[in-house]
Amino acid sequence: MRPSAVLFDCDGVIVDSEDIGLDLLVEDFAQRGHAMSRHEMETRFLGGTIAGLWERARGFGVPLPDDWVDSFYERLYARLA
Repeated sequence: MRPSAVLFDCDGVIVDSEDIGLDLLVEDFAQRGHAMSRHEMETRFLGGTIAGLWERARGFGVPLPDDWVDSFYERLYARLA
């Protein structure tokens, strides 16, 4: 059976992924020596894309590898599951 529609939930209506994603970011950055509070993460990155976050974070010195975006999504999806 083919679906008649696909719904992309990007604002937390169906799944509130923002909290889980922010927690993962706080952990990830801390492991890389750039501890930030949850509030600071929200202030700096809320509303952007993960690819944009990667670029901005590297710009202020967070050592994120080239494959970080894909790796982050894998870890995020695992938590959401």
